[in-house]
Amino acid sequence: MKPIAFLAALSVSGLLSACGTDTFLGRAEESCVKYPTPEARANCEQRHRQALSDFNKQQEQDKKAQREADREAPAKPNVLCFKRQPSGELVCPN
Repeated sequence: MKPIAFLAALSVSGLLSACGTDTFLGRAEESCVKYPTPEARANCEQRHRQALSDFNKQQEQDKKAQREADREAPAKPNVLCFKRQPSGELVCPN
Protein backbone atom coordinates (compact mmCIF):
# COMPACT_ATOMS: atom_id res chain seq x y z
CA MET A 1 0.00 0.00 0.00
CA LYS A 2 1.29 3.45 -0.83
CA PRO A 3 2.12 5.74 2.10
CA ILE A 4 -0.25 8.45 0.88
CA ALA A 5 -3.17 6.02 0.64
CA PHE A 6 -2.34 4.65 4.07
CA LEU A 7 -2.25 8.13 5.60
CA ALA A 8 -5.51 9.04 3.88
CA ALA A 9 -7.20 5.89 5.19
CA LEU A 10 -5.82 6.54 8.65
CA SER A 11 -7.04 10.14 8.73
CA VAL A 12 -10.49 9.20 7.41
CA SER A 13 -10.87 6.48 10.03
CA GLY A 14 -9.78 8.94 12.72
CA LEU A 15 -12.34 11.49 11.60
CA LEU A 16 -15.09 8.88 11.48
CA SER A 17 -14.26 7.62 14.96
CA ALA A 18 -14.53 11.19 16.26
CA CYS A 19 -18.22 11.13 15.36
CA GLY A 20 -18.97 8.15 17.62
CA THR A 21 -21.44 8.36 20.48
CA ASP A 22 -18.92 8.24 23.33
CA THR A 23 -16.61 10.96 22.04
CA PHE A 24 -16.51 14.70 22.55
CA LEU A 25 -18.57 15.32 19.43
CA GLY A 26 -21.04 12.60 20.37
CA ARG A 27 -21.51 13.99 23.87
CA ALA A 28 -22.04 17.48 22.43
CA GLU A 29 -25.47 16.27 21.38
CA GLU A 30 -26.45 16.27 25.05
CA SER A 31 -25.25 19.81 25.69
CA CYS A 32 -27.31 22.97 25.52
CA VAL A 33 -24.90 24.69 23.13
CA LYS A 34 -26.59 23.05 20.16
CA TYR A 35 -29.72 25.21 20.56
CA PRO A 36 -29.62 28.29 18.33
CA THR A 37 -31.76 30.71 20.37
CA PRO A 38 -30.96 32.06 23.83
CA GLU A 39 -34.43 31.09 25.08
CA ALA A 40 -33.98 27.47 24.04
CA ARG A 41 -30.53 27.36 25.64
CA ALA A 42 -31.86 28.83 28.88
CA ASN A 43 -34.70 26.31 28.91
CA CYS A 44 -32.26 23.46 28.31
CA GLU A 45 -29.91 24.69 31.05
CA GLN A 46 -32.85 24.99 33.45
CA ARG A 47 -33.87 21.39 32.72
CA HIS A 48 -30.28 20.23 33.29
CA ARG A 49 -30.04 22.14 36.58
CA GLN A 50 -33.37 20.70 37.73
CA ALA A 51 -32.31 17.17 36.81
CA LEU A 52 -29.01 17.61 38.69
CA SER A 53 -30.83 19.04 41.70
CA ASP A 54 -33.28 16.13 41.72
CA PHE A 55 -30.39 13.68 41.42
CA ASN A 56 -28.53 15.26 44.35
CA LYS A 57 -31.70 15.24 46.50
CA GLN A 58 -32.26 11.56 45.71
CA GLN A 59 -28.67 10.76 46.64
CA GLU A 60 -29.04 12.57 49.96
CA GLN A 61 -32.26 10.68 50.69
CA ASP A 62 -30.56 7.38 49.86
CA LYS A 63 -27.60 8.20 52.11
CA LYS A 64 -29.93 9.23 54.93
CA ALA A 65 -31.97 6.03 54.57
CA GLN A 66 -28.76 3.96 54.56
CA ARG A 67 -27.49 5.67 57.72
CA GLU A 68 -30.82 5.02 59.45
CA ALA A 69 -30.80 1.40 58.34
CA ASP A 70 -27.24 0.97 59.62
CA ARG A 71 -28.19 2.56 62.93
CA GLU A 72 -31.27 0.37 63.37
CA ALA A 73 -29.62 -2.90 62.34
CA PRO A 74 -28.49 -5.00 65.28
CA ALA A 75 -24.78 -5.62 65.50
CA LYS A 76 -23.98 -9.04 64.08
CA PRO A 77 -21.48 -11.14 65.93
CA ASN A 78 -18.33 -11.67 63.95
CA VAL A 79 -18.28 -15.33 62.95
CA LEU A 80 -14.57 -15.11 62.14
CA CYS A 81 -13.62 -14.46 65.77
CA PHE A 82 -12.10 -17.28 67.75
CA LYS A 83 -10.83 -17.86 71.26
CA ARG A 84 -7.23 -18.92 71.78
CA GLN A 85 -7.05 -22.06 73.88
CA PRO A 86 -3.99 -21.36 76.05
CA SER A 87 -4.80 -17.78 77.01
CA GLY A 88 -8.58 -17.61 76.42
CA GLU A 89 -8.07 -14.38 74.43
CA LEU A 90 -10.75 -13.50 71.87
CA VAL A 91 -9.15 -12.76 68.47
CA CYS A 92 -11.04 -11.13 65.58
CA PRO A 93 -9.71 -10.16 62.13
CA ASN A 94 -9.71 -6.48 61.25
